[in-house]
Amino acid sequence: MLYNRDKSPGQHFIEPFAEDSSSCGRSLNCIFEPLSTCDLDMVSTNNTIVLPPHTQVDDVYVSTPAASVPPVLGFAMKNLYPGITPDALKYWWRMQATAYIMRINGQTMSKLKELRMGADVLSQGDVSELDKIKQSRTPFPLPEGSFSMHVRHGDKGKEMRLIPFEDYVFKAEQFISQNPMRYRKIAFVSTEDASVTEEADRLSKQPFMELSSKARTTRDKQWTFQWDSIPRKL
Repeated sequence: MLYNRDKSPGQHFIEPFAEDSSSCGRSLNCIFEPLSTCDLDMVSTNNTIVLPPHTQVDDVYVSTPAASVPPVLGFAMKNLYPGITPDALKYWWRMQATAYIMRINGQTMSKLKELRMGADVLSQGDVSELDKIKQSRTPFPLPEGSFSMHVRHGDKGKEMRLIPFEDYVFKAEQFISQNPMRYRKIAFVSTEDASVTEEADRLSKQPFMELSSKARTTRDKQWTFQWDSIPRKL
């Protein structure tokens, strides 16, 4: 699996991160680690399927269902977790595959750090008990056990009902209740909706137990939400 060097998906993301893109053209290899040890020099018409964006792959090339997982990984997971459901197995595999595909390379990580540490970042919440958190900017990397909440509103409302920010927090609370020793009530929020950051500000100023009885955790009394001031389009 290789990215097309000259007609790569997401090519408009390259310029902010790749000062010299000559080694990767317009490919997402400028941002991520290579997908495989293969090289474009090995490509020929006899050994390659070119997959344009948003194109259904012909059945002659792919005969497995969309919900399938690699057999060796599926067997291993079922041995470790006999009660795992087909849907859980499917989404577990998709998360693993996505995490592998989106391994950020060193050049991109350095650029992200530069942008993050230089941004005018807003931070709300009681940070007196949180080590290594500065109110003036979002820490990089975030403290261990933090959450990242991308609340997509804006044009997403054309496709589905928009999910309230409070629902994201409920789910995070439930997750923490199942993993209380590893996760904290600390979250970086990204959104194009100003009302989401206003809601985050409100929630950070009161104990979550007053908001919902769905899940209760005790390690942090309140949530700390952080976000940056980078403009986003609706």
